[in-house]
Amino acid sequence: MHHFTIHIYPRCLQVLTITFLTSFFLISASGCAEISTSPLAKPTGIGNALDIARNDKNVFFFEDFEEEDYANHFSRSTRPKNRQLITGDTVFNGNKSLRISVNKNSNHGSSLNYRFAAFKMEEPTELYARYYLRFDESWSTSRGSGKLPGPAGRYHKGGWGGRTSDGTNGWSARMLYTKSWFGPDYIDIGYYTYHANMPKKYGEKMLWHIDHRGSLQKNRWYAIETYIKLNTVGKSDGILRGWVDGALAMERKNLTFRTIPELKIEEFWVNIYHGGRSSDKNMSLYIDNLALSTSRIGTATRQNSNKNLAR
Repeated sequence: MHHFTIHIYPRCLQVLTITFLTSFFLISASGCAEISTSPLAKPTGIGNALDIARNDKNVFFFEDFEEEDYANHFSRSTRPKNRQLITGDTVFNGNKSLRISVNKNSNHGSSLNYRFAAFKMEEPTELYARYYLRFDESWSTSRGSGKLPGPAGRYHKGGWGGRTSDGTNGWSARMLYTKSWFGPDYIDIGYYTYHANMPKKYGEKMLWHIDHRGSLQKNRWYAIETYIKLNTVGKSDGILRGWVDGALAMERKNLTFRTIPELKIEEFWVNIYHGGRSSDKNMSLYIDNLALSTSRIGTATRQNSNKNLAR
């Protein structure tokens, strides 16, 4: 199966890296040029072709976790032993999906960081992201909540881990998972947000409660879409939105992430972390078809489906 990785700054090409595993092509470019469609940029494989993100000119990063070197497509990664590429009916699209595990008596899953500066891209002030998420039957909230992928601008200073945001030191808007009112077969999701007006030392929980769309059933794939727009400096007009399977699940428009213009969106942080308290069991979740874009991305068609995996 062919595989390619594209790093593009929309409307102005900053970095382009294309690798064909079955050929010798390696193309690198910098500077500014109009984006155009070429044979190298076409999707390959049945699973990939079903995802509209492959052909979206505003999508500047797409990872389908089909190749063993997927971690090299990110700027940083941690705890590789907690990540495995899996095959079989559990896979969302294509031949593989990414499984991330948290072991008993541990907090840590794994992290994959996509930092814009590492790819010589301008840090944006708004960002759309989409990934597919499936909680395994083993996933537990009996010892509390934890963190899921989302955008951040921490700059090694503030905005995570109890480092309270003050508008100048950093911010983050990872997603969270927590206990669901629908019982143990469901997991509720939301944003876990460090912002300048956060009420406590740790991140503010902003659950995705519109029509209960943020209550996810275990053993089922969901399309998770996020949007962030940083506030105008001097105003509280920052925006967070979230969609589940294409339907709006959360919106907030009055946020202050920064009081200085230097704070921007530094990275998209694929972070899986349990706690507070450590996990009381071995547990896993699955991620696939991660896309970052300057516009809404939309959902894909699932290639691998059966009666036990509704989506």
